[in-house]
Amino acid sequence: MLELLNVSPQEAIVIEDSYSGILSAKKTGLRVIAFEETRMPIDQSIADFITKDMLSIFNIIKK
Repeated sequence: MLELLNVSPQEAIVIEDSYSGILSAKKTGLRVIAFEETRMPIDQSIADFITKDMLSIFNIIKK
């Protein structure tokens, strides 16, 4: 998909809340922001960042 968009992995970031989504992104070398899931226990520990709200996600992307 990145090739279709002409985007390198270093220029991309994934926002995900599920373990399988986070794992898939990490296996392909992408950075991941996990939107913290509080309704059920999900291991998000392999994400690069874990945030509680969209403003935090925005601030991470700005950096």
